[in-house]
Formats: sequence, structure tokens, C-alpha cells
Amino acid sequence: MADSDLSDPRGLPRAVPSGRWYVLSAAVLVVGLGAFVGSLVVARAEVEARLAQMVRVVVPGESVVELPRAGRFLVYYERVGAAEGRQIDTRERFPALPKMNVDLYGPGGDRVPLTRSSATEAQMFNGGLASSEWEFDAPGPGTYRLAAAHDNPIDDLVLLAVGPPVADGVLSAWTGPFGGASVLAFCFVFSSIVALVTWTLRCGVVTRRED
Repeated sequence: MADSDLSDPRGLPRAVPSGRWYVLSAAVLVVGLGAFVGSLVVARAEVEARLAQMVRVVVPGESVVELPRAGRFLVYYERVGAAEGRQIDTRERFPALPKMNVDLYGPGGDRVPLTRSSATEAQMFNGGLASSEWEFDAPGPGTYRLAAAHDNPIDDLVLLAVGPPVADGVLSAWTGPFGGASVLAFCFVFSSIVALVTWTLRCGVVTRRED
């Protein structure tokens, strides 16, 4: 793509690249932006799917938790949510998780240790109205039983959710924000090079060799 030849200061003709290269540069950048936005949509859909699959436990009470695999799982405290046909909202009463006793039993009836979730693992979801409080390593797939009760009797119901880390592997996947950001970075560099080369040639800062 080249416009009509122009003369350089020495009177020699030089080929000027077409302005359509700018269009190509912009199109590549738009593709990169689209890929990044698409990766965010994919990541959000994956997180929402994990949230929907979580088992809700109304405290005080207990629930059966079917775990499809061995590995690490989290117990979240949801300040707003629905379970057993009831809407639970503890934002004003318990902005932080109240003291309670939580016990988890494996398929064979053995107790599965629960440990406090570290700050780096406290992924937030539901508009920042839920956070991880405990974590455990499931020895294998099967039916587990989670029983929870308030340390001190209170009238309010509290909602817990059990499931895998909601963001585990999502952010770093090639189909997620990591992949989208990588594509965007490549498109930005490519687009910048095309635009810069086109500009320098059209302005006569650099002339192409005519062998």
C-alpha cells in the first residue's frame, strides 16, 4: 500500500506508504482490546458457574456436601444470599464472621481438619459481600457432612458456602485475563510499530531504499 511518489529534498522520488497502514494499526489494537474484554467475560462466567455450584449451609445447621474430587476447598461466609428458600442478610448484624463451631466429616465419618484461610486466599465475591474463612484438603471425592453452630446462641441465621476457590486458575488461564492481557500487549506493540514506521516514512524522517 503506497501513495503516489513524492520527491525528497534532493529531487529524487520516494515512495510514501498509504495512510491505510494507520487503519491496519488501529484494527489490530481493536482486536487486542476485544480479546481482553472477551477474556474478562469468560473469567466472570467461570466464577459465576463456580458460585452456583457451591453448597450453602445455614448456620446453625448442617448439610451434605458432594465433592467431585480430592483437593483444596474453601468455606466462605456470605453476608447476603439465599438457601433453603430463605433470604439471609447479615450485613448490619455481622459485618465480620461471628464466632462459631464448624466441623467437617469425610465419607468414612472421619473428621476433616479445617484451618483458617490465609489473607492471600480470601477471595471476595458477591460484590465484596463474601469472603473465605476456612480451608480444607479433601482426601477424595465423596459425600461430606458440614455441621456448624454459633459459639453463643443467637437468633440470627448465618450463611456459609462450600466449594473450590472461586478464582483458582481463572485469572492465570490463557482463556482468562492473563491470556487476554498477553494478546492485548502483543497487539499494542505490533500496532505501535506499524504506526511509527508509517509515520516516519510519510514524514520523510526515514526514507526507504530504492535498489
